[in-house]
Amino acid sequence: MCLKLELPTLKLYFTLDEEFCSYLEEQGVTYAAARQLSKLAVSLIRSLKKSIASTNRVYFPEFAYKEVRKHLKRLEKRFSHLNEGLIDRIGKSWDRKNRIFIICDDYLLPRYTKTAFRSAPYRDPVKKKVGIGHNIVDTIIASKGLEITIDFELQPKGSTIPKTKRALSHIEKALGYLRSFKAPLKRIRIAMDGGYTNMTVIPRLKELGVKYIGTIRRDKPFKLFGKFNKVQKLFKSKPNNFITIKDIEYHYEYRTLNLKDLGRHQVFSIRRGHEKKNKFYVTNDLKMSPFTFLSGLHERWWIEQGHRDLKQQCGLRQLFVWSKDSVNGLTKLLNLLKNFIVVKVAESGFSMRTFPFESIIENEFAKFEQDLIKTALHSGVLGEVS
Repeated sequence: MCLKLELPTLKLYFTLDEEFCSYLEEQGVTYAAARQLSKLAVSLIRSLKKSIASTNRVYFPEFAYKEVRKHLKRLEKRFSHLNEGLIDRIGKSWDRKNRIFIICDDYLLPRYTKTAFRSAPYRDPVKKKVGIGHNIVDTIIASKGLEITIDFELQPKGSTIPKTKRALSHIEKALGYLRSFKAPLKRIRIAMDGGYTNMTVIPRLKELGVKYIGTIRRDKPFKLFGKFNKVQKLFKSKPNNFITIKDIEYHYEYRTLNLKDLGRHQVFSIRRGHEKKNKFYVTNDLKMSPFTFLSGLHERWWIEQGHRDLKQQCGLRQLFVWSKDSVNGLTKLLNLLKNFIVVKVAESGFSMRTFPFESIIENEFAKFEQDLIKTALHSGVLGEVS
């Protein structure tokens, strides 16, 4: 006989609205504002229509649309305070004996018009193509399957503040939080994409004495015997060594090199799974073992997963909004909601590996509503209404 093991449920379908509302109130938001913001946030998980007006009409018509918009506008100034409360709560779930990763990246949030606030042509780092949308720079803290967004920015096109400086300010903020939790510096690692492994970020991280993992170009120059050469020419096209981590096979080579501008680093040539080309990474920890390095590199995946969860599960990609207040307000509201759900997972003694965000939404919202519809059909309730 085959036994099917089922994971416990968080039962968020019945409690999320009230609990999120209560949290907002505890942080100083008025009951009326907390009630409307909570209704809007939770309904965006369930709704196929993602405009504020249509969601308002279907899920909470008892509130005036203008009132919802007003509270959403005010959320922009309250976001940092509200998010800090969630960070404080999840900090109690972090084990200081484990490695803690600060991960920064940016992503494209697709839009269908250039007229939306801060919507413009940007290069999508995933699809490697230019598309219309918002370029969002964000930073998370991740440890043992728990990840929470520290801060994010909608990067304006042609901004006087480059995204690297925004990311650096997020990293410093994250380090400040971890210091308040008395997390040992030796357990903290920064993980960055190639857009941040540069002279804006690296010198400051060295000043702070923190270890980091970053991506570099394959043609990055290094100096050997007084001459410069390109990194890719020093490594084999097919690395011989390999390690399997979380069912993914990593082929690798590594050497310590003196890179132009960046200085002395360990350089890793990695081919992941069935990828056809090697990618090149660096760390300033010259004693880091390949297993530790690759485990840290694998951890960086969490921010990519977080981007997908925000866009696909929380409805951020489907939002049909264009004004400054709506774009800023809804982006902040859904980041808060996602962080709140992560905190609920942590406080239940689980992790996002036990409860992937996609599974939570599918099993505790979509599946439950499908069961309600089936029950209504069998009982004849829907037939009577029609």
